[in-house]
Amino acid sequence: MKIRLLMIITALLLIWSMSAVAQEYSGSNQLDINRATYEEILLLPISVGQAEVLYERVHYGEYLTSIYQIRALPEFDQETFDRIKRLIKITPFIGYNPEIERLNDIYYRISDWAASEGTNENLVNLWIDLARNPLYINDADYNDLINLQNISPQDAMAVSDAIQRRGAINSRGELRTVPGLTGWGYSNLRNFVSYEKPSAKRELHGDYQLRMFTRRLEQDNADILYENLNPGDSYGNTVDYDSWYYRLYSESPAPAVASKLRVRYGNDFVGGWIMHRNLGEFDGSLWNNKFYAGVLKKRLGPLYLRNFYVGNYLVSFGEGVVMENLDYFKARKSGFSWDKRIKGVIGDISESEEFTLKGFAGEASAYNFDLIFFYSNDRKDAILNADGTVNSYIIMSPRVPNEVLKQYGMDNMLDVLHERTYGGNLSYNIIPGTRIVASYYESLYNRKFNPLFATISDRSDKQVMQDNEFLAGYNVDGKYRRVYGWNFQTIIDRLSIQGEYAELEKNGSYFKIGDDPMGAVVSAFLQYNRTHLLLLFRHYDVDYDNPYNRGFSNYERYKGTILEDEFYLKDPLYGYAFDNSVMPQAEHGMYMEWRYQITRSFTSQLEFDIWRRVADYAQYKRFILKLNYRPIYPVILRLRQQWQSRDLENIFNKSQFNNVTSRFDISFRLSRYDDLSLLYFVGKTMWPPRPRLIDNPNYGDGQPILGNSSSPNEAFGAYLTHNFSDYFQANFGFLIDDGFYWGFEDNEFFVTDGQSNRYYFSILDRLTDRLAIRFKYTIDDTRPRSYIDARYYNEDNTVRDPLQPDADNVHNIYHAARLQVDFSW
Repeated sequence: MKIRLLMIITALLLIWSMSAVAQEYSGSNQLDINRATYEEILLLPISVGQAEVLYERVHYGEYLTSIYQIRALPEFDQETFDRIKRLIKITPFIGYNPEIERLNDIYYRISDWAASEGTNENLVNLWIDLARNPLYINDADYNDLINLQNISPQDAMAVSDAIQRRGAINSRGELRTVPGLTGWGYSNLRNFVSYEKPSAKRELHGDYQLRMFTRRLEQDNADILYENLNPGDSYGNTVDYDSWYYRLYSESPAPAVASKLRVRYGNDFVGGWIMHRNLGEFDGSLWNNKFYAGVLKKRLGPLYLRNFYVGNYLVSFGEGVVMENLDYFKARKSGFSWDKRIKGVIGDISESEEFTLKGFAGEASAYNFDLIFFYSNDRKDAILNADGTVNSYIIMSPRVPNEVLKQYGMDNMLDVLHERTYGGNLSYNIIPGTRIVASYYESLYNRKFNPLFATISDRSDKQVMQDNEFLAGYNVDGKYRRVYGWNFQTIIDRLSIQGEYAELEKNGSYFKIGDDPMGAVVSAFLQYNRTHLLLLFRHYDVDYDNPYNRGFSNYERYKGTILEDEFYLKDPLYGYAFDNSVMPQAEHGMYMEWRYQITRSFTSQLEFDIWRRVADYAQYKRFILKLNYRPIYPVILRLRQQWQSRDLENIFNKSQFNNVTSRFDISFRLSRYDDLSLLYFVGKTMWPPRPRLIDNPNYGDGQPILGNSSSPNEAFGAYLTHNFSDYFQANFGFLIDDGFYWGFEDNEFFVTDGQSNRYYFSILDRLTDRLAIRFKYTIDDTRPRSYIDARYYNEDNTVRDPLQPDADNVHNIYHAARLQVDFSW
């Protein structure tokens, strides 16, 4: 009732706001042409054809400096010009420092991608880092262009071919006329390239960023840290409550801190450094320090050295099946649109810790060959078995010092695995746009791997089929791991086809396909100006345990295994092996994505995915419909409808579920780039009671307290952006929800799982043309979520059940703050 009442009140305010500003243009309400959308221009007393010409002149050419430039357009006669000249104005763009201006534009554009389901905040920060320095377009080739966000292989090839034919692209207008470059590709590419050749003068440039935040621990991490370590009686009562949270924190968790420095000397020498710690890491020894130094684009006779780095670096091949060393999982990472992956080698000052590579790496080309090579020598965190072998990798967040682990009778986990990894990727370009590639890497360890169930849990009675994904982990008679594979790509006009096949060497032969655990991803991408279609197939064997596999999947590895249920583990910290897992789950399935721009104001997108979890062959289905409609300026309506299920056809599977969610957004663009947005989210997840989460149903033998059959979700939010000036912006928002909800607000990803009232405000202040400050403050007022349970508790009605859920009155208020400072020179 509270949510619906607020929806009505806010909708009335929205209607009032629309009536207040949606008025005709006049001498006192002039339209700023340089900042106008197509829909705004249509409100002028001109024809549709003239509106299109004027919009394309500004957005596909250069910004106007005088209204009389409009009169010079052939489509505008003197009568039309006289009719509109008092209704329009030209406001030149203020010359901010280019790095600061680009950074703010990146934040604005990347928010669309960041709001997609499954996004990791650290992954967003990585893309922001990459987009800071513009790419000089006439020095770029296909390999440079394909790493830009939202640029398809077809668009990258079209631009690369145009540069070869023309010799140069000198302006946005020339870029827009590149044959084969789609409007979608142009609108994304133009923000991240420059047309002016960098000065050959050797000068030192760089930027520095400080980011600090404190907030409550995310849901999964909180479950692990709050899990009671003391066993209870038959009713679950404990004399003393103990948890890792109380062991680690006498007060609130320490804030997360990241300090980054990037430098560039001339056009060919770069460097970077980061000092970072996760939220809640209090020990000074836990600071993560990373650096890189590199040389770029050197011609050595027939050899072209694209880059060479020493220190920390990121490396990625093909579809990510053989190698991609990020610490972050992204669901449905197809390699297209907002789900791009970085290909090749770049310096690494991301916040990755576990799968970082440290040593040297580079890219080189000669004739029709491209080569990637790397070597790394680093230490990793891991769970150890009693005999000293490795049970599995683990990404703890926060990390717990070995001294603290020993204090509580546990084995060391930090930096216990010494890993030396080397490998490469050799590509042969048959013709432009068509290549075949061979990839390989080998890791040498100081310990063997052996995934022993008894190390992590003594509840073998709770094993289920999906635990095979853990039990089939890497285990050979040697201290090494070798992965090799092949990938290809061909571009035929509007169609791009690519794929990657890899095997994890165990007992098979290099020359026989399929005799070792394998993974494969194959996709086809068809693109036109107003539509695109993506088809993607993936398969991973359950024993394809490649820690650097980041191929396409819906879920991460170990989901559904006992590692997801920290209350069945010998210590809840072992649950991090799942909660922070970055490898894809062993899946077999087909994914389809179809986007179609029906009209300029109406866009639709369909996503359909059907796959099986290989460990137990459970079938999943996922269907999403997205509609984006602008009925009139300045209103944008967005609908996202999702249906997802697990194994509904199998009546014997008690872990089946059915999920339906709907999300409706309405945005109203006000003057001066101000924006008012509303959202409403409603959903429900239904499933039968899960046997793993209940004990014996007989009275006196324990009570099933976690077998709810339905979990409703509902949320309502409102957000306002107001620009007080060209230098100062403020954002305000609130969200009221009951149930599980994920969202992205003001460049921060968040998850709620309960009844919550969430409020925030943030400011962006450009103090100078080189210095910008962002600050955000959030309040979360929370209570436990609502459940629907159709079963009786197994209790004697004359005896009060100590486990009867009665926590609805538990009330917590959490405060969070985030500060970010950006400086460039």
